[in-house]
Parts: sequence; C-alpha cells; structure tokens
Amino acid sequence: MSSHRHIDMICIAIALCAVLFTILFMNGERLGLKKVVDEDAEYHSKETDFTDNDLNGQWDTEGAVEITLSGDTAKVAGNGAYVNGSHVVITGAGKYVVTGSLTDGNISVDAYDSSKVFVMLDNVDINCSDDAAFRVERADKVFLTLKEGSSNSFTSGDSYSKEALDDKTGGVIFSHDDLTINGTGSLDINAGYKHGMDVNDELVITGGVISITCPGDAMHVNDSIRICNADITVEADDDALHCDTEILVASGTILINKCYEGLEAPSIEVRGGDITVYPEDDGFNANGGFDYQKAFAEVRGGGQGGGTTGDSTNPGQTEGDNSSAGTDDSVPGPDMQITAEQDAAMQSIADQAAETWTEENMPCITVSGGTITVINPDGKDSDGLDSNGNIYITGGDIRVSLNGDGMNNAIDFGSEGGGVCSISGGTVIACGGYSMIEEFDSGSSQCSAMYNFTDAAEAGSLFALKDSDGNILLSWEVPASYTSVNVSCPEMKLGETYTLSLGGREEEITIEEVSATYGDAAAMGGHMGGGGMRPGGMRGGDGSGNAGGSMRPGAGGSQGNDTGAAAGSDPQTAGSETSTENNAPADSGETGTDQNFRGGGPGGGFSGKEGGPGGGHFGQGGGPGGGPMQRGGQEGLTDSETSQTVDTRISLWDLSSKQKYALLGSVIVIAASVLFAVLYRRRLG
Repeated sequence: MSSHRHIDMICIAIALCAVLFTILFMNGERLGLKKVVDEDAEYHSKETDFTDNDLNGQWDTEGAVEITLSGDTAKVAGNGAYVNGSHVVITGAGKYVVTGSLTDGNISVDAYDSSKVFVMLDNVDINCSDDAAFRVERADKVFLTLKEGSSNSFTSGDSYSKEALDDKTGGVIFSHDDLTINGTGSLDINAGYKHGMDVNDELVITGGVISITCPGDAMHVNDSIRICNADITVEADDDALHCDTEILVASGTILINKCYEGLEAPSIEVRGGDITVYPEDDGFNANGGFDYQKAFAEVRGGGQGGGTTGDSTNPGQTEGDNSSAGTDDSVPGPDMQITAEQDAAMQSIADQAAETWTEENMPCITVSGGTITVINPDGKDSDGLDSNGNIYITGGDIRVSLNGDGMNNAIDFGSEGGGVCSISGGTVIACGGYSMIEEFDSGSSQCSAMYNFTDAAEAGSLFALKDSDGNILLSWEVPASYTSVNVSCPEMKLGETYTLSLGGREEEITIEEVSATYGDAAAMGGHMGGGGMRPGGMRGGDGSGNAGGSMRPGAGGSQGNDTGAAAGSDPQTAGSETSTENNAPADSGETGTDQNFRGGGPGGGFSGKEGGPGGGHFGQGGGPGGGPMQRGGQEGLTDSETSQTVDTRISLWDLSSKQKYALLGSVIVIAASVLFAVLYRRRLG
C-alpha cells in the first residue's frame, strides 16, 4: 500500500527525470559533457577534414578475416566474405587482410549502409578485364589500407561489361560510397578504360605511394577529394584530380606528369604539400560561375573549341569549363573587335551568373601554404591558376610558367562576374603571355608588380627580383619563354625600388601602388579600349587605340573596383571597417569607341555595375565581410554594431531534428506520467 500512497511522487520523479534528460541532451556540450559521435558516418556533419580512422594506416589486424587470392580463385578464413569464382565479395562490417593475386577477377564490398569496412592490402595484384578491380557497392565507409612495405597493383581492361556500365562504373577503383585510402605501402593503378578512381561520394587519401595511369581522369569524384601525407604520381589523358564539389590538399606530394587539366573543382584549397603540374591546358581550374569564353562564343554565334561534356577527345570535361582552346572566332584576342551590342550581351550573361552566386558556391582557389608549380610550355589558350570566381593567396610558394604566345594567362580569375584575386602572404612568380593578364586586386595587403614586354624572355633564362641593395629576394630559371611576369613576396614594400632580371635584361621599378603594372606592352590595349579584363584591374588605353604605355588609368578604363576596395577584400579581413567611399559610385570614365571592351562606362564597364558599393561581388571593400567564409557584418557594420542586433532567443525551428525528438519524447513521458497518476487514483477511488 505504500506504493499507492507515493504514486504521485513516483510520477513527479519520472517527469523530472525526463526534463533533466532533455536539458542534458540539448545543452550537454555547453555544460561540459563530451558528445560521442561516429565521425566517419555519412550522416555526420563533417567537423574535421580527416578523421582518426582516415589517418590510422596501421590498424590492429588481430581477429581480421584473411582473404588469400590465388590465380582464378580465392580462399576466405573467417566470416563476412565469400568467393564466387574469381570474385571476392565482402558482406559485413569489420577488418579484412588480403594477400595474393587474381588473373581476372575483383574484390567488391556489398555490406549494409551502416557498415564500416577495413581492407588491408598486403602485396595484392588484381587484374580485371571488364570491370573495376576493387569496387564498393554499398557500405557506410570503406578504408583501403596499404600495408607498410607492401607493393600492390590494380589493373583494368579497355572495355567494361554491360553490367558494369549499367552501374555507371568508370574506374579501376569504383565506389558508390565514401572511400579512404591510407597506409604506407604502394599502389599502382593502371586503367585501360576511363578513370583511375571513380567515387560517387567522398575520396580521402591520407598516405601511401600511389601511381595512376589512365585515359580519363586519375580521380573522378562527386562530393570531395581530401589529401594529406600521400605521395601521388599521375599520368592522365584528361584531368588529374576532378571533383564536382571541392578539392583539399593539406600535405604530401602530388606530381602530375601528364594531364589535360591538373586540379579541377568549383572549390580548390591548398594548405600545404608540394604540387607540380605539367598540363596541356590549365594547371588549376575552379570551374562554375561565369564562363567568359563560352559567353563570348555564344554572343558571336561561334562554337567553343575543345569539346564539352561527353566529348570523345577530352572525356569528362565539364560543360562550362573555360579551359579549352577555341578557334579564332570563339576566343578574344588583342586584335579582336567587339561591338557595343556584344559587350552588353556578355554583361547580361555575367549579371545572370552573378545573381546565382553565394559564398558557398562562388568558384574559388585558396592557397595558404605549400608549393605549387605549373609548367606548360606548349599551351595556346592556357592558364596556370584559373578561377571563374575568386583567388585568395595567403601563403605558400607559387611558380607558373606558360609560354608568352597566344592567350596564355598565368593567373586568371572571374573578374567579368565580380571575382577578385587578392594576396596577403606567400610568394608568387607567375610567367606567361601579356594579352589577357590580370593584376592582383588593389585591396591586397601584400605588394605585387606585373611587368609586360614584347620581346619574350628565353626559355630557361633566369628571373630575379632584387632590392635596392642588390639582394635577391626571389629567383627562378623559368622553363618556358614568357612576355609577362607577376611577382609578389612579403619583402616588397610601397615606395621601395626594385630591379627585375628578365632573361638577360634588367628593369628598375618603384612600387607606387599595392598592385602595379609596368613595361612596354599593354594587355588588351588598342582595340579593346579600356585595356583590361576587369573593372579596376588592367588599366590603360584611352579608348582610341593607344596602348597606354605603362598602363596607368586612361580615360576609357576607369577603376570601378577601387572605391572601398581597401577594407575587407583580403580573405583574412573580418570586414569590420567601413570604407568612407563604400556607397559612392566609381569614377565613371568615358565610353570610348564601340570596341571599348569592358573598359569604358561607369564603374569600368563590363560587370562594373556603375561602381556599386565596394565595386565588386559580395560588397568587397567595406561590404559584407570581405574574404571567403569570413563574410561577417552587414554593409560594413563593425563587430560591436552587429552584435547588438543579434537575436539570442531560441526558436523551436532552430533545434536539430534529434533535439526536437528528445523534447517530444520528454513531453510524452511527462504527459504519460500525469495520465497514469490520474487514472490510477480514479481506479483506487
């Protein structure tokens, strides 16, 4: 009977426990409780680029299932896998150690959606004539580990079976789900058909010595490519690293001896490592956004050369990629004339592209560390670093060598659609042609100098930057001949005089602007009026056909991006300063001739948008925050002003789905406790 008398207290205790559980679940981290999560789970929001399991290339093999390959068959010692002829199928989560060779077969993983599968290769050689040598049908995540001291190889034939093609298999390694490659052993991948690795989700590589030879992309990935600590060598007929979303290189060595393009993705970030690329076209290509060459071809009614999606010459090249060499009528040149109507049409296309851009999808190349070398001595319409949006350089060492002929641009960015290229750290020697060259943004915090000249420096000649005392600050024996060089290093300061050694000739310059251009050749001068490829960028020319000499501002090439550009265009700037000219229109400049190509008109013409606040996309220079992923504040408000308007109240709609379920469960428990107490008392009564 004592339990009858205390039923109210029991129900109240249950209700209080439910409330306490809900509070701890929803606020545990704030209260100092450690959240236990599966960081490798596909549903988990990635808080780190490389998980502990990604980095663990020497996991304990005790209790692992042993798989021994032997010619046209195999043996399995343990549970979780079976053999079907010359095919091994792994069906369960757990650890597997594979040794031996298959003359014509493969290993496939077909487990549960929640399964973590660890496969260690210990001197494995697999040939598969009509399918992927290693494939993942289904799993949460697969870890392919190269055992220390082991040599492994995967090889595929030059045509795949109908079954493989129906499953859209496109690589020697093919995966529907997340795949990690780690360890310290070696892996040779030889593709007869299409790609080296074809991964639908994420590809993470954290170790190993990997060599890839293929007729398509070396890595063809949908979600992301993240690399550290690996030594990778590539020979590909198409792209070396191609991803539909993002590429991150944190460390390691990547040598791309042959490719059409080196690294291609909407977002490319280099934090460290050593990357060397010998491309036929672009070294780096942050695609997406506004495609200038495609727009130019559409406006003139011509086709863009080089192929689009599905092109048999360059399989895997994405539509909208601006890296292909075009015909004389599809690619603008120094002598190309363009009418005012065509200029307006391209402006409209750029405006439409810019309207779809956000800080999440704006194409971007970010370099904060490491060494990047791009060498292309034979390209005719190639770029070293090419972004259809922004380029941010905050560190690292960048060397680009393109030949000085044609439309080769060492550093190219989406200025036509409001993109910027800023530098706040690191060193750059970027050599190529001068006809399409673009300066670093005037809002950069590190000085740079561009020198353009008509008599090309010889291939293999020495470039050097010397200070006023003759000390060499930067030097490089540039592999290809060039007619333009863009140089920057932390030692360069405003007001100082420097000497440029350009393949046997020496030129003295004084840095009068953060981003300055010198020399006797003008990019896009003459017929192109405004002289530059971006408002506020390459300046000069008077709209009448004159080159503009040292490319200082001319009447037809006003600087639409100069107003307010100092505050916030650097990616490390938080945007807390407000430019005094942020809301003022840019210098208007004169219209020039009909051939005034993106130079004349208010704010620099093409995509200058009458100067606009900050004169650029995302309000760079006093607008929302400045650099990538650090856009804070509203129209240049200071941090304190912004914080005063923040609404700290918690809305039910702000809760995560798990928090909502926990709150609902608590309410149900409390309601059930109250209902039980009421019904129990009625029964007793």
